[in-house]
Amino acid sequence: MESWVFKMKHFFAGLGEINFASYLIYIGLGLAPLFHIFIVGSEVSFGKIVLSIIGILFIIVLTIARIYRRFFYID
Repeated sequence: MESWVFKMKHFFAGLGEINFASYLIYIGLGLAPLFHIFIVGSEVSFGKIVLSIIGILFIIVLTIARIYRRFFYID
């Protein structure tokens, strides 16, 4: 069990290691369905809702990983 936690710790730290420009690109990709719904004003379908939820979860995981890597990760 201890090795599983150790590997997941390095997995999240690795996600948080991306540079800031890539992070901004990933945020844009994750929020693209929301931009399309609210700014363009297209119809809301089930697929767009699912993509929006997945994109928001992706951004949350990346943000937590960056915060963890910067402030809490000890190599």
